[in-house]
Amino acid sequence: MFGIVARQKGLRGAFVNQIFSVCIFLILASTVLPEAIAADLPDQNQTPVVSRDIYYKTLEIVSGPRSPVLTEEDYPKPIGIPFTESRVIIWVVAQQLTYWGGFVFGALLIVTLLEFVSLSVRKESIAARYDSFAREILKLIRLALPISIILGTCMLGGLVLLYPGLFGYLAQLFLPILVVASLMLVLFPLAVWLYGTTWTRMAETGHQWSHSAIGIGANLIGTFLLSLVNGWSSFMLSPAGVDEAGRFLGNYWHLLHTATWNLSNLHRISGNIVFAAAVMMTYAAYRSIASHDPGRKAYYDRFSFTSLIIMFFALVPIPYEGYRLSREIYAYRQQMGITMFGGLLAWSGIILVSVVALLFLTINYYLWQRIDVAKNGAQYRSYSKYLFAILAICAAVYVTPHTLVMTPLELKQMGGQQHQVLGNYGVESAKQPAICIMILLTTWSLLIWSWCSNLSARIMMEARLITGAFLAAMVNIVWLGIYGYSIPANVRVGLSIPMWATTFMMVLLVAILVIKNRRVNEDESLLWGNLPNRAYYTLFSLGFLVTWIMGLGGYRRSSLRLFWHVNEIVRDTSPWAYTHTVGFATNLISFNALVYWGSFVAFLWLVRIAKASSDEQKVYWSHT
Repeated sequence: MFGIVARQKGLRGAFVNQIFSVCIFLILASTVLPEAIAADLPDQNQTPVVSRDIYYKTLEIVSGPRSPVLTEEDYPKPIGIPFTESRVIIWVVAQQLTYWGGFVFGALLIVTLLEFVSLSVRKESIAARYDSFAREILKLIRLALPISIILGTCMLGGLVLLYPGLFGYLAQLFLPILVVASLMLVLFPLAVWLYGTTWTRMAETGHQWSHSAIGIGANLIGTFLLSLVNGWSSFMLSPAGVDEAGRFLGNYWHLLHTATWNLSNLHRISGNIVFAAAVMMTYAAYRSIASHDPGRKAYYDRFSFTSLIIMFFALVPIPYEGYRLSREIYAYRQQMGITMFGGLLAWSGIILVSVVALLFLTINYYLWQRIDVAKNGAQYRSYSKYLFAILAICAAVYVTPHTLVMTPLELKQMGGQQHQVLGNYGVESAKQPAICIMILLTTWSLLIWSWCSNLSARIMMEARLITGAFLAAMVNIVWLGIYGYSIPANVRVGLSIPMWATTFMMVLLVAILVIKNRRVNEDESLLWGNLPNRAYYTLFSLGFLVTWIMGLGGYRRSSLRLFWHVNEIVRDTSPWAYTHTVGFATNLISFNALVYWGSFVAFLWLVRIAKASSDEQKVYWSHT
């Protein structure tokens, strides 16, 4: 009991600290910033100055000062110790905040989804299982939330201390938006707390759907908060609502709704769900492999598999969202797109797609481990070698670059910047079909698993029909890719729509069939808890891969600005205004991933100690 009370006091303390920090920010914002803005604005008696929006190209009245011209004096002096530069410190803190905050937001969406599923199914055993999954995830969310609050406070303090000039400029631009975000920062933890504390009480009184509505409300607050915070980083990448001198033009919607804001929001929400599902999958895999009780082992085995399925379906749209985001970046500034794919960030892009390809290979490996131990799974084993061969070919095409950063000697030896043969596989006409086929093969592996427990004539007929549909879908995707080589590039980009429409329709079809087959075969034994240990180690590697991909993607997005804090508006004049090498970046990304997982393991260890201490105290007081 004392352990539970201590955790509740810690959570209340985090709320109090957060409210206190928000109040301090609002006081400073309402006193210091208006005076600084007023000092730079022209006299109100003068004729209003009109300027043109840098993105929307509309004429607006100037409502803010020019962007600051920063010098080396505006940054803390470097002390000569490795990894102590301001950029690295902010990088580490921001990445940890992204991990912990992304887990909270993504896991809350998963909890609400699982609760909805538990209320929708008719069978009580299935409903109780998903309800139990959701409750366990929600407990971890409530424990991880204070850590996210602490990291957010550290991030705010780091920006104020290490980048005061930049922070002051952005704060005065986004002042009303930051006020709303601050209020959301108070409402969101309260909504999560209310969602968790009322679960049992409302379930006992028959108000489960009302409780689900509380969860939906908490998710809406979280999504709104995430969109507001994402507006800051999107503005730094593709500014809007200001003129070429960085002066605010009075339209806060233009300030928020930049060229990359919408797609960045979609990309971040999907990424948070994938990341949260990967964390829960790893957590459940550990609990399953460490458990000696067959019942608990089977429970957490099913928990980890459910998390994997959620992770995969949230992962499916991310390549397409990334492709659309890249198109928006190209449309905003072509030079940024060239830097991202064929210039300074080309090698990091090759690393990124290589890890994504490895991610799909690893997911399929786990699914076929599951198929091997399932009932009647042995008869499908012969298909695995063909599936992995096609996956390997698609992965090789997906990671093939179109152009590389090379020395003059390498250019001469190769006869140009593009290889005569391999260069043809480095364009989107080859890469888009490759990733679509990898997704289709993964969904087919999942469908085979759902067939394993039932060899009825109906399932066999369904298998033949669906296999034909998969072959037709892959032929259609490959044909569209080949056809793309014979049309102009500005027309070719439109072929991604039918490719991904085919992929999404097949994924949706498989999702419906898997749910239908699971309802029929729910009483059949699928050997939960009997996986070999290497399958659980596969889940551990999947969790780390997802964490690493998130870090690398964030690095590429931030590095697109090169030597600008705000692209083409506020120049970075600090001593470290350069792009780190790929080796340094990947090492720091790995360090961030290890720090997150190390802190997550330590966090769970402390929770178990507190729970054990609480159980001992209950036993003690029961005997006194």
